[in-house]
Amino acid sequence: MLWGYPIVGDWPRQIHTTVGARSGQRSTDEVVRHVVNVTDEDVVEHEGLLVTTPLRTLCDLARLAPFVTGVAALDRAVAAPRDGDATPSIHVPREALLERAASITGKRGVRRLRQAIDFADGRSGSAGETFSRVQIGRLRMPRPDLQVEVVDLEGRLWHSDFGWEEVRQLGEFDGLVKYTRNQFLRGRSVADVVIAEKLREDAMRAASGCGTVRWVYAVAANLPRFERLLRGAGLRPENSRLIVL
Repeated sequence: MLWGYPIVGDWPRQIHTTVGARSGQRSTDEVVRHVVNVTDEDVVEHEGLLVTTPLRTLCDLARLAPFVTGVAALDRAVAAPRDGDATPSIHVPREALLERAASITGKRGVRRLRQAIDFADGRSGSAGETFSRVQIGRLRMPRPDLQVEVVDLEGRLWHSDFGWEEVRQLGEFDGLVKYTRNQFLRGRSVADVVIAEKLREDAMRAASGCGTVRWVYAVAANLPRFERLLRGAGLRPENSRLIVL
């Protein structure tokens, strides 16, 4: 959280820290203390606190947290820097992550870490899109392209969250915050935002000749329901290897 990486779901109520073996400190309801080896090169000062570096933080998170949370953080880390990034150092090259993963042996979750690095994609637009992509993988559905560019008949450039060229379908994750939070509404009414989304979808459909399938978080979280939706869009499971759950 201090580095600004997203997770999927609610933030945990407990803070996790590391302590020395002889510290005598014990975990409480608010703070979980771990006796682990953290080298000096893995520690920096950030916002007045000693914290693990982005590289160490990402590897620990991807090893020990749920797979989807690790991927959400890694998606943000491997993405190209964005305008307004408060902490540019959160961007970590995939090569550095792979090198660190290769150096970790005999620890829990190393396979999960390596698979999360392979699955990470910096084009993901939000944690909700990451969650959707992981669920699509769990269903063995074809891996979608991300941020698919569509130029409409008036020359305007749009981006669809997902795309499957083989079935001529675009996919959109509807994060409901865009209809409720001021930073997304930007002074517009909810009705205006809904109408704008409808016009955007119509423009992309007319230009691309593709259908559009949309879903919200609750649909993606229900695998049978999500599978029915994707099958209705023409997608079928592949004989691909399941990702780590």
